Amino acid sequence: MEARIKILATGLSGFIGSHIAPLLNERYEVHALTRGAAKKEGDGRVVWHEGDFLDDAFRESILREVKPGKLLHLAWDVTRGYQTSEENYEWLYASFEFFRRFAEQGGRRAVFAGTCFEYDWNNELCVEDVTPIKPQNTYGVCKNALRELVDNYAKDKDISWAWGRIFYPFGAGEQAGRFFPSLIRSALLGERVVVNTGQQSRDFIYAPDVASAFATLLESDADGVFNIGSGAPCKRADAAREICDITGSRKNLEIKALLSDEPDSFYASVQKLKELGWQARYSMREALDEIVSLSRLQFSQNAPRPPACLSL
Repeated sequence: MEARIKILATGLSGFIGSHIAPLLNERYEVHALTRGAAKKEGDGRVVWHEGDFLDDAFRESILREVKPGKLLHLAWDVTRGYQTSEENYEWLYASFEFFRRFAEQGGRRAVFAGTCFEYDWNNELCVEDVTPIKPQNTYGVCKNALRELVDNYAKDKDISWAWGRIFYPFGAGEQAGRFFPSLIRSALLGERVVVNTGQQSRDFIYAPDVASAFATLLESDADGVFNIGSGAPCKRADAAREICDITGSRKNLEIKALLSDEPDSFYASVQKLKELGWQARYSMREALDEIVSLSRLQFSQNAPRPPACLSL
């Protein structure tokens, strides 16, 4: 039997990454980095390597041990305050060194997670290689700097690479304070929820569809930037109404249209990704049905009660 190609991945325990391993296990030998044993949930066929990604010695030892043919780098610190955190610079350095050492040891294909925050927010529709780049925060600056470094180094060393520029992902396991988890939790508990920027449109995409996009990029040999989004703007108010319809709590929803420094509409062209054969599997309603069902199960197991009113 022909030996399977080894993939070394970061971020597989995250709410996006956790959906990726099952898509890869049939074709690859999957190795993944993790910070701790508690993070090792998911498919048992993943070979987990425990340590701190920001530790130079740890990264190098795992690369020498695994000798991967492909690299998937999703991990980054996105805890509270991450958009302006100085830790972004540490992740920039560690991520580029990770890629450079991977290439030096014979790796041939690398796929990275980027962010829509790399784009100039003055543009409603974002098209790869067309829409201007103008990061609005430290997180976007460091992500974009990593992309530029990877692009330049890959050209010098003839390494295949792709950059998946993620828009607004949502799904089970997302941080509790973010838009969808907060809204669903309050709706299920019968509490009033105020959506302050209800008229803003964003490109929301369900985590399993993000995962399948990255699997597509790993299988492809196409280089460059690929937007990962639904390709269709959705108003925050419309998403909120869908959740309230599913949970039977429309009477508790209050929609406002407060002004914000952020753009009214911001979404992706996904034509390049579709040309590789990718297609989103879930509609917004299907995704929300699934998440609400999972949330109901969680609350039935005595989840903590949130504040009476959440303002999003």
